[in-house]
Amino acid sequence: MPRNINDNYFTGNVYALSDIHGCIEIYRQVKAFLQPEDVVFFLGDAGDRGPHSWECIEAIYNDPQFFYLMGNHEDMLVKAMRGRYDDVNLCRYNGGGPTLNSWDGLSEEEREEWKHRLANLPVVAFYNNNNDESIIMSHSGWFDEETYINRTPAQVQLVYSPPFWTIENYLWDRMGLYDDVWRYNENEYVVHGHSPIPLSFEACDTKEELEAWEPEIMYYCAGHKIDIDCGTHYTGDACLLDLNTWDEHYFETPERIL
Repeated sequence: MPRNINDNYFTGNVYALSDIHGCIEIYRQVKAFLQPEDVVFFLGDAGDRGPHSWECIEAIYNDPQFFYLMGNHEDMLVKAMRGRYDDVNLCRYNGGGPTLNSWDGLSEEEREEWKHRLANLPVVAFYNNNNDESIIMSHSGWFDEETYINRTPAQVQLVYSPPFWTIENYLWDRMGLYDDVWRYNENEYVVHGHSPIPLSFEACDTKEELEAWEPEIMYYCAGHKIDIDCGTHYTGDACLLDLNTWDEHYFETPERIL
């Protein structure tokens, strides 16, 4: 992920991507699509469930074109890395067993380094686009008033430590999906992942419907909230959303696990 934020990172296109869950082919297709000056906000859940989890985590973390935000699966993984029995079981139950095994196979020094890296991912990002629109990004789409009010006027801001009592909401909340009234400015938007669209918005009820699902992102809350989680690991689809033009670019992988 870019180590220093400055305007040099924003001379090209700016995108958001989320929840590829170990489908490395999506990352490779997106990487081939990007121009050298483009950047991507990755909104969490790089690993688990899909076939190349650790490879995805390493690729996205080490890619200077990507801003890697923490998702609930990164949160589970970091807690499991600390060795508490219940946290290890929760991670494995949610498809993180192979990810944890890959980490466990590293040297002790590498394991400690990755534990530190993933524990210190940013939780929230603010981006002011070319149309004077303000975009708030986190994994779940939830945000609190204190972080919102205290943001800087800079083109981009990464928040590593929101109020400690809010962090779980940024990573896990789904109650925000029921929001139907936008209480903020008309030029402000929330972009997030975490909630797979075909399931969370009741688009699919059967395996056959999932296989036939045509990928789309979901605009809700009067068009101010945008869910970009296409359920990649079982639909095979992912959306790269242009944060300046709102153009949607779709990619498909055969790696899906139904």
